[in-house]
Amino acid sequence: MRKSMIISLFLIAGLFAQEKLTLQECLEIARKNNPDMVMSGQNQKISVNQLSQAWGNLMPTIGAGFGATFGSQAKREYMVGGVLQVQPESTSESYGAGFSLSQPIFNSALYSGYQLAKNNVLQAELSTNQTRQYLTYEVTEKFYSYLKAQELLTVYQKAHDNSLEQLKKTEEMHRLGQVAQKDVLKAKVREGGDRLNIINQKQVLANALTNLKSAMGIAADAREIEVYEDNYVPAKFVTMDAAIEHCFENNTSLRLLKEQKQNAEIQYKMAKSSYLPTLSGSFSYNRGGNQIDRIYSEFDQWWSRSLSFDLGFSIFEGFKRKKDVQIKQIQYNIYDEQIRKEKITLTSTLDQLVRNLNTYSEMLEINEINLNSAKEDLRLAQEMYKLNSATFLEVLDAQSALTSAESDRVRIKYDMKIIEVQLQLAMGTL
Repeated sequence: MRKSMIISLFLIAGLFAQEKLTLQECLEIARKNNPDMVMSGQNQKISVNQLSQAWGNLMPTIGAGFGATFGSQAKREYMVGGVLQVQPESTSESYGAGFSLSQPIFNSALYSGYQLAKNNVLQAELSTNQTRQYLTYEVTEKFYSYLKAQELLTVYQKAHDNSLEQLKKTEEMHRLGQVAQKDVLKAKVREGGDRLNIINQKQVLANALTNLKSAMGIAADAREIEVYEDNYVPAKFVTMDAAIEHCFENNTSLRLLKEQKQNAEIQYKMAKSSYLPTLSGSFSYNRGGNQIDRIYSEFDQWWSRSLSFDLGFSIFEGFKRKKDVQIKQIQYNIYDEQIRKEKITLTSTLDQLVRNLNTYSEMLEINEINLNSAKEDLRLAQEMYKLNSATFLEVLDAQSALTSAESDRVRIKYDMKIIEVQLQLAMGTL
Protein backbone atom coordinates (compact mmCIF):
# COMPACT_ATOMS: atom_id res chain seq x y z
CA MET A 1 0.00 0.00 0.00
CA ARG A 2 2.79 2.37 0.97
CA LYS A 3 4.64 1.54 -2.24
CA SER A 4 1.55 2.36 -4.35
CA MET A 5 1.17 5.72 -2.61
CA ILE A 6 4.79 6.61 -3.30
CA ILE A 7 4.41 5.71 -6.99
CA SER A 8 1.21 7.80 -7.21
CA LEU A 9 2.98 10.79 -5.66
CA PHE A 10 5.78 10.51 -8.21
CA LEU A 11 3.25 10.38 -11.08
CA ILE A 12 1.40 13.44 -9.77
CA ALA A 13 4.69 15.30 -9.37
CA GLY A 14 5.58 14.41 -12.95
CA LEU A 15 2.27 15.78 -14.24
CA PHE A 16 2.77 19.13 -12.52
CA ALA A 17 6.52 19.39 -13.16
CA GLN A 18 7.64 22.20 -15.42
CA GLU A 19 8.86 21.29 -18.88
CA LYS A 20 12.50 22.37 -19.27
CA LEU A 21 13.44 23.51 -22.77
CA THR A 22 16.61 24.65 -24.50
CA LEU A 23 16.64 27.42 -27.11
CA GLN A 24 16.67 24.87 -29.94
CA GLU A 25 13.65 23.07 -28.48
CA CYS A 26 11.80 26.38 -28.14
CA LEU A 27 12.52 27.14 -31.79
CA GLU A 28 11.26 23.71 -32.91
CA ILE A 29 8.00 24.19 -31.01
CA ALA A 30 7.60 27.71 -32.43
CA ARG A 31 8.07 26.57 -36.04
CA LYS A 32 5.28 24.01 -35.59
CA ASN A 33 2.84 26.18 -33.62
CA ASN A 34 3.41 29.80 -34.60
CA PRO A 35 0.41 30.96 -36.74
CA ASP A 36 2.55 33.16 -39.01
CA MET A 37 4.80 30.21 -39.83
CA VAL A 38 1.82 27.95 -40.56
CA MET A 39 0.16 30.55 -42.81
CA SER A 40 3.42 31.18 -44.66
CA GLY A 41 3.70 27.46 -45.44
CA GLN A 42 0.12 27.42 -46.76
CA ASN A 43 0.81 30.44 -48.99
CA GLN A 44 3.84 28.64 -50.40
CA LYS A 45 1.63 25.66 -51.33
CA ILE A 46 -0.81 28.04 -53.05
CA SER A 47 1.99 29.49 -55.18
CA VAL A 48 3.06 25.98 -56.27
CA ASN A 49 -0.52 25.18 -57.34
CA GLN A 50 -0.76 28.48 -59.20
CA LEU A 51 2.40 27.53 -61.10
CA SER A 52 0.73 24.27 -62.13
CA GLN A 53 -2.28 26.27 -63.30
CA ALA A 54 -0.06 28.57 -65.40
CA TRP A 55 1.66 25.54 -66.92
CA GLY A 56 -1.76 24.07 -67.70
CA ASN A 57 -2.64 27.17 -69.73
CA LEU A 58 0.17 26.23 -72.15
CA MET A 59 -1.08 22.67 -72.57
CA PRO A 60 -3.68 21.58 -75.14
CA THR A 61 -7.34 21.47 -74.24
CA ILE A 62 -9.06 18.20 -75.14
CA GLY A 63 -12.77 17.56 -74.99
CA ALA A 64 -15.09 14.70 -75.87
CA GLY A 65 -18.83 14.35 -75.99
CA PHE A 66 -21.81 12.22 -76.93
CA GLY A 67 -25.21 13.53 -77.91
CA ALA A 68 -28.61 12.15 -78.77
CA THR A 69 -31.58 14.11 -80.09
CA PHE A 70 -35.17 12.83 -80.32
CA GLY A 71 -37.92 14.80 -82.03
CA SER A 72 -41.54 14.38 -83.04
CA GLN A 73 -43.99 16.43 -85.10
CA ALA A 74 -47.77 16.30 -85.13
CA LYS A 75 -49.89 15.98 -88.27
CA ARG A 76 -50.10 19.25 -90.26
CA GLU A 77 -52.52 20.48 -92.90
CA TYR A 78 -51.90 23.55 -95.07
CA MET A 79 -52.92 24.93 -98.47
CA VAL A 80 -50.45 25.18 -101.32
CA GLY A 81 -51.83 26.72 -104.56
CA GLY A 82 -55.39 25.96 -103.49
CA VAL A 83 -54.55 22.34 -102.84
CA LEU A 84 -54.75 20.92 -99.35
CA GLN A 85 -51.49 19.45 -98.25
CA VAL A 86 -51.33 16.96 -95.41
CA GLN A 87 -48.08 16.30 -93.57
CA PRO A 88 -48.45 13.19 -91.47
CA GLU A 89 -47.18 12.82 -87.94
CA SER A 90 -43.42 12.06 -87.86
CA THR A 91 -40.58 11.31 -85.49
CA SER A 92 -36.80 11.77 -85.83
CA GLU A 93 -33.72 10.85 -83.96
CA SER A 94 -29.99 11.52 -84.32
CA TYR A 95 -26.84 10.46 -82.53
CA GLY A 96 -23.39 11.96 -82.45
CA ALA A 97 -20.02 11.53 -80.75
CA GLY A 98 -16.72 13.30 -81.20
CA PHE A 99 -13.73 14.97 -79.68
CA SER A 100 -11.95 18.28 -80.06
CA LEU A 101 -8.46 19.57 -79.38
CA SER A 102 -7.28 23.15 -79.19
CA GLN A 103 -3.74 24.38 -78.62
CA PRO A 104 -2.31 27.87 -78.19
CA ILE A 105 0.60 28.11 -80.62
CA PHE A 106 1.84 31.61 -79.91
CA ASN A 107 0.53 33.71 -77.02
CA SER A 108 3.19 35.75 -75.26
CA ALA A 109 0.80 36.62 -72.41
CA LEU A 110 0.48 32.92 -71.50
CA TYR A 111 4.24 32.37 -71.59
CA SER A 112 4.83 35.47 -69.48
CA GLY A 113 2.11 34.34 -67.07
CA TYR A 114 4.02 31.09 -66.57
CA GLN A 115 7.25 33.00 -65.86
CA LEU A 116 5.35 35.23 -63.44
CA ALA A 117 3.93 32.22 -61.57
CA LYS A 118 7.38 30.63 -61.47
CA ASN A 119 8.82 33.79 -59.96
CA ASN A 120 5.98 33.89 -57.42
CA VAL A 121 7.04 30.44 -56.20
CA LEU A 122 10.54 31.81 -55.53
CA GLN A 123 9.04 34.79 -53.71
CA ALA A 124 6.85 32.51 -51.59
CA GLU A 125 9.90 30.45 -50.63
CA LEU A 126 11.78 33.63 -49.68
CA SER A 127 8.77 34.88 -47.75
CA THR A 128 8.60 31.61 -45.81
CA ASN A 129 12.32 31.85 -45.08
CA GLN A 130 11.87 35.45 -43.97
CA THR A 131 9.05 34.45 -41.63
CA ARG A 132 11.23 31.67 -40.22
CA GLN A 133 14.12 34.09 -39.66
CA TYR A 134 11.93 36.70 -37.94
CA LEU A 135 10.43 33.93 -35.80
CA THR A 136 13.91 32.68 -34.90
CA TYR A 137 14.92 36.20 -33.93
CA GLU A 138 11.76 36.79 -31.88
CA VAL A 139 11.99 33.50 -29.98
CA THR A 140 15.73 33.93 -29.38
CA GLU A 141 15.25 37.50 -28.15
CA LYS A 142 12.47 36.42 -25.80
CA PHE A 143 14.52 33.42 -24.66
CA TYR A 144 17.50 35.55 -23.63
CA SER A 145 15.25 38.22 -22.15
CA TYR A 146 13.80 35.49 -19.90
CA LEU A 147 17.26 34.24 -18.91
CA LYS A 148 18.32 37.82 -18.20
CA ALA A 149 15.28 38.37 -15.98
CA GLN A 150 15.96 35.05 -14.26
CA GLU A 151 19.60 35.88 -13.49
CA LEU A 152 18.69 39.38 -12.35
CA LEU A 153 16.24 37.81 -9.91
CA THR A 154 19.11 35.69 -8.58
CA VAL A 155 21.23 38.84 -8.20
CA TYR A 156 18.46 40.60 -6.27
CA GLN A 157 17.86 37.54 -4.10
CA LYS A 158 21.58 37.39 -3.30
CA ALA A 159 21.53 41.12 -2.49
CA HIS A 160 18.54 40.54 -0.20
CA ASP A 161 20.35 37.69 1.55
CA ASN A 162 23.32 39.99 2.14
CA SER A 163 21.15 42.85 3.41
CA LEU A 164 19.20 40.47 5.67
CA GLU A 165 22.43 39.11 7.10
CA GLN A 166 23.72 42.64 7.56
CA LEU A 167 20.50 43.61 9.33
CA LYS A 168 20.93 40.74 11.80
CA LYS A 169 24.54 41.72 12.43
CA THR A 170 23.58 45.37 12.89
CA GLU A 171 20.80 44.48 15.33
CA GLU A 172 23.25 42.33 17.32
CA MET A 173 25.83 45.13 17.34
CA HIS A 174 23.13 47.56 18.50
CA ARG A 175 22.12 45.17 21.27
CA LEU A 176 25.74 45.16 22.42
CA GLY A 177 25.82 48.94 22.23
CA GLN A 178 28.37 49.08 19.43
CA VAL A 179 26.20 51.00 16.89
CA ALA A 180 23.35 53.51 17.03
CA GLN A 181 19.66 52.83 16.43
CA LYS A 182 19.81 54.78 13.16
CA ASP A 183 22.10 52.10 11.66
CA VAL A 184 19.45 49.47 12.43
CA LEU A 185 16.82 51.61 10.71
CA LYS A 186 19.04 52.07 7.66
CA ALA A 187 19.64 48.33 7.53
CA LYS A 188 15.86 47.69 7.64
CA VAL A 189 15.29 50.19 4.83
CA ARG A 190 17.98 48.49 2.77
CA GLU A 191 16.46 45.03 3.40
CA GLY A 192 12.99 46.32 2.46
CA GLY A 193 14.28 47.87 -0.75
CA ASP A 194 15.91 44.60 -1.77
CA ARG A 195 12.64 42.74 -1.09
CA LEU A 196 10.82 45.21 -3.35
CA ASN A 197 13.39 44.55 -6.09
CA ILE A 198 12.67 40.82 -5.84
CA ILE A 199 8.89 41.39 -6.04
CA ASN A 200 9.23 43.62 -9.10
CA GLN A 201 11.70 41.27 -10.79
CA LYS A 202 9.39 38.28 -10.31
CA GLN A 203 6.74 40.19 -12.25
CA VAL A 204 9.29 40.98 -14.98
CA LEU A 205 10.22 37.30 -15.11
CA ALA A 206 6.55 36.24 -15.40
CA ASN A 207 6.00 38.73 -18.25
CA ALA A 208 9.14 37.48 -20.01
CA LEU A 209 7.84 33.91 -19.86
CA THR A 210 4.44 34.98 -21.24
CA ASN A 211 6.14 36.80 -24.13
CA LEU A 212 8.26 33.73 -24.90
CA LYS A 213 5.19 31.48 -24.93
CA SER A 214 3.39 33.88 -27.26
CA ALA A 215 6.31 33.85 -29.71
CA MET A 216 6.29 30.04 -29.58
CA GLY A 217 2.57 29.94 -30.42
CA ILE A 218 1.57 28.75 -26.95
CA ALA A 219 -1.22 30.32 -24.90
CA ALA A 220 -0.13 31.86 -21.61
CA ASP A 221 -2.11 29.31 -19.57
CA ALA A 222 -1.64 26.32 -21.88
CA ARG A 223 1.35 24.64 -20.26
CA GLU A 224 4.09 25.33 -17.78
CA ILE A 225 7.58 25.60 -19.23
CA GLU A 226 11.00 26.56 -17.99
CA VAL A 227 13.97 27.38 -20.20
CA TYR A 228 17.64 26.94 -19.54
CA GLU A 229 21.04 27.11 -21.20
CA ASP A 230 23.76 24.63 -20.31
CA ASN A 231 26.62 26.96 -21.10
CA TYR A 232 26.67 30.61 -22.01
CA VAL A 233 28.31 31.02 -25.42
CA PRO A 234 29.78 34.52 -25.90
CA ALA A 235 28.55 36.51 -28.87
CA LYS A 236 30.51 36.10 -32.10
CA PHE A 237 32.01 39.21 -33.67
CA VAL A 238 32.13 40.13 -37.36
CA THR A 239 33.77 42.96 -39.19
CA MET A 240 31.68 45.59 -40.92
CA ASP A 241 32.93 44.49 -44.36
CA ALA A 242 31.98 40.85 -43.68
CA ALA A 243 28.59 41.89 -42.33
CA ILE A 244 27.79 43.95 -45.46
CA GLU A 245 28.96 41.13 -47.74
CA HIS A 246 26.72 38.58 -45.99
CA CYS A 247 23.83 41.04 -45.89
CA PHE A 248 23.84 42.00 -49.57
CA GLU A 249 24.01 38.33 -50.51
CA ASN A 250 21.61 36.74 -48.02
CA ASN A 251 19.26 39.34 -46.52
CA THR A 252 15.73 38.13 -47.29
CA SER A 253 14.17 41.59 -47.55
CA LEU A 254 16.73 42.56 -50.15
CA ARG A 255 16.32 39.29 -52.03
CA LEU A 256 12.53 39.72 -52.02
CA LEU A 257 12.90 43.19 -53.54
CA LYS A 258 15.08 41.75 -56.30
CA GLU A 259 12.48 39.06 -57.05
CA GLN A 260 9.72 41.69 -57.03
CA LYS A 261 11.79 43.68 -59.51
CA GLN A 262 11.93 40.55 -61.67
CA ASN A 263 8.13 40.35 -61.44
CA ALA A 264 7.86 43.97 -62.53
CA GLU A 265 10.11 43.23 -65.51
CA ILE A 266 7.90 40.30 -66.56
CA GLN A 267 4.79 42.47 -66.25
CA TYR A 268 6.50 45.14 -68.36
CA LYS A 269 7.21 42.53 -71.05
CA MET A 270 3.60 41.33 -70.83
CA ALA A 271 2.38 44.87 -71.43
CA LYS A 272 4.61 45.20 -74.51
CA SER A 273 3.49 41.80 -75.79
CA SER A 274 -0.06 43.11 -76.19
CA TYR A 275 1.12 44.53 -79.54
CA LEU A 276 1.98 41.02 -80.76
CA PRO A 277 -0.49 38.71 -82.50
CA THR A 278 -1.89 35.53 -81.00
CA LEU A 279 -2.07 32.24 -82.86
CA SER A 280 -4.00 29.15 -81.86
CA GLY A 281 -5.12 25.98 -83.59
CA SER A 282 -7.97 23.55 -83.10
CA PHE A 283 -9.02 20.17 -84.46
CA SER A 284 -12.33 18.30 -84.14
CA TYR A 285 -13.67 14.93 -85.28
CA ASN A 286 -17.33 13.87 -85.09
CA ARG A 287 -19.39 10.83 -86.06
CA GLY A 288 -23.09 10.17 -86.03
CA GLY A 289 -26.38 9.97 -87.82
CA ASN A 290 -29.97 8.92 -87.34
CA GLN A 291 -28.94 5.49 -86.06
CA ILE A 292 -26.78 4.95 -83.02
CA ASP A 293 -24.66 2.22 -84.63
CA ARG A 294 -23.34 4.78 -87.10
CA ILE A 295 -21.15 6.07 -84.29
CA TYR A 296 -19.15 2.84 -84.00
CA SER A 297 -19.55 1.22 -87.45
CA GLU A 298 -18.88 2.06 -91.09
CA PHE A 299 -15.86 4.16 -90.20
CA ASP A 300 -15.44 5.25 -93.78
CA GLN A 301 -18.81 7.01 -93.60
CA TRP A 302 -20.83 9.24 -91.27
CA TRP A 303 -17.92 11.35 -90.06
CA SER A 304 -16.79 14.93 -90.24
CA ARG A 305 -13.58 16.65 -89.17
CA SER A 306 -12.18 20.13 -89.14
CA LEU A 307 -8.83 21.83 -88.63
CA SER A 308 -8.65 25.55 -88.02
CA PHE A 309 -6.10 28.21 -87.11
CA ASP A 310 -6.91 31.55 -85.53
CA LEU A 311 -4.56 34.51 -85.91
CA GLY A 312 -5.62 37.62 -83.99
CA PHE A 313 -4.41 41.21 -83.87
CA SER A 314 -5.52 44.06 -81.65
CA ILE A 315 -5.34 47.17 -83.80
CA PHE A 316 -6.51 50.03 -81.56
CA GLU A 317 -7.55 50.18 -77.91
CA GLY A 318 -7.74 53.90 -77.29
CA PHE A 319 -4.07 54.32 -76.23
CA LYS A 320 -4.68 51.92 -73.35
CA ARG A 321 -1.78 49.64 -74.28
CA LYS A 322 0.65 52.53 -74.69
CA LYS A 323 -0.10 53.93 -71.25
CA ASP A 324 -0.01 50.47 -69.70
CA VAL A 325 3.49 49.90 -71.10
CA GLN A 326 4.64 53.27 -69.74
CA ILE A 327 3.20 52.53 -66.27
CA LYS A 328 4.80 49.09 -66.12
CA GLN A 329 8.15 50.52 -67.19
CA ILE A 330 8.04 53.17 -64.45
CA GLN A 331 7.06 50.55 -61.85
CA TYR A 332 10.00 48.42 -62.97
CA ASN A 333 12.44 51.33 -62.72
CA ILE A 334 11.19 52.27 -59.23
CA TYR A 335 12.61 49.02 -57.85
CA ASP A 336 16.16 50.23 -58.53
CA GLU A 337 15.61 53.06 -56.06
CA GLN A 338 13.84 50.79 -53.58
CA ILE A 339 16.77 48.38 -53.62
CA ARG A 340 19.25 51.24 -53.24
CA LYS A 341 17.22 52.61 -50.30
CA GLU A 342 17.08 49.17 -48.65
CA LYS A 343 20.85 48.79 -48.97
CA ILE A 344 21.39 52.19 -47.34
CA THR A 345 19.05 51.28 -44.48
CA LEU A 346 20.67 47.87 -43.98
CA THR A 347 24.17 49.36 -44.03
CA SER A 348 23.16 51.86 -41.35
CA THR A 349 21.59 49.09 -39.25
CA LEU A 350 24.67 46.89 -39.57
CA ASP A 351 26.96 49.76 -38.62
CA GLN A 352 24.98 50.41 -35.44
CA LEU A 353 24.82 46.73 -34.48
CA VAL A 354 28.52 46.08 -35.08
CA ARG A 355 29.44 49.18 -33.08
CA ASN A 356 27.04 48.25 -30.26
CA LEU A 357 28.46 44.73 -30.07
CA ASN A 358 32.02 46.07 -29.84
CA THR A 359 30.97 48.65 -27.25
CA TYR A 360 29.22 46.03 -25.12
CA SER A 361 32.31 43.84 -25.33
CA GLU A 362 34.45 46.64 -23.94
CA MET A 363 31.83 47.35 -21.28
CA LEU A 364 31.85 43.68 -20.24
CA GLU A 365 35.64 43.75 -19.76
CA ILE A 366 35.38 46.90 -17.65
CA ASN A 367 32.48 45.42 -15.71
CA GLU A 368 34.58 42.39 -14.72
CA ILE A 369 37.11 44.75 -13.15
CA ASN A 370 34.36 46.75 -11.44
CA LEU A 371 32.72 43.58 -10.14
CA ASN A 372 35.91 42.26 -8.55
CA SER A 373 36.58 45.69 -7.08
CA ALA A 374 33.02 45.95 -5.70
CA LYS A 375 33.33 42.55 -3.99
CA GLU A 376 36.56 43.60 -2.32
CA ASP A 377 35.17 47.02 -1.36
CA LEU A 378 32.17 45.39 0.34
CA ARG A 379 34.37 42.95 2.23
CA LEU A 380 36.62 45.76 3.46
CA ALA A 381 33.69 48.01 4.36
CA GLN A 382 32.05 45.28 6.42
CA GLU A 383 35.31 44.48 8.22
CA MET A 384 36.02 48.14 8.94
CA TYR A 385 32.43 48.67 10.12
CA LYS A 386 32.91 45.89 12.67
CA LEU A 387 36.00 47.74 13.90
CA ASN A 388 34.12 51.08 13.94
CA SER A 389 36.51 52.36 11.26
CA ALA A 390 33.77 52.89 8.68
CA THR A 391 30.22 54.18 8.75
CA PHE A 392 27.17 52.09 7.97
CA LEU A 393 26.52 54.35 4.97
CA GLU A 394 29.82 53.17 3.47
CA VAL A 395 28.66 49.57 3.89
CA LEU A 396 25.36 50.35 2.16
CA ASP A 397 27.17 52.12 -0.69
CA ALA A 398 29.44 49.10 -1.13
CA GLN A 399 26.44 46.76 -1.19
CA SER A 400 24.71 48.94 -3.79
CA ALA A 401 27.86 49.08 -5.92
CA LEU A 402 28.16 45.28 -5.86
CA THR A 403 24.50 44.74 -6.78
CA SER A 404 24.82 47.32 -9.57
CA ALA A 405 27.97 45.67 -10.96
CA GLU A 406 26.41 42.20 -10.87
CA SER A 407 23.17 43.35 -12.51
CA ASP A 408 25.13 45.30 -15.17
CA ARG A 409 27.10 42.16 -15.95
CA VAL A 410 23.89 40.16 -16.46
CA ARG A 411 22.31 42.83 -18.68
CA ILE A 412 25.42 43.30 -20.83
CA LYS A 413 25.93 39.55 -21.21
CA TYR A 414 22.43 38.87 -22.51
CA ASP A 415 22.03 42.13 -24.41
CA MET A 416 25.09 41.06 -26.41
CA LYS A 417 23.33 37.82 -27.35
CA ILE A 418 20.26 39.78 -28.44
CA ILE A 419 22.41 42.14 -30.54
CA GLU A 420 24.13 39.08 -32.04
CA VAL A 421 20.82 37.62 -33.25
CA GLN A 422 19.75 41.05 -34.56
CA LEU A 423 22.98 41.13 -36.55
CA GLN A 424 22.38 37.61 -37.88
CA LEU A 425 18.85 38.62 -38.92
CA ALA A 426 20.14 41.65 -40.83
CA MET A 427 22.85 39.52 -42.50
CA GLY A 428 20.32 36.81 -43.41
CA THR A 429 22.35 34.08 -41.70
CA LEU A 430 19.76 32.94 -39.12
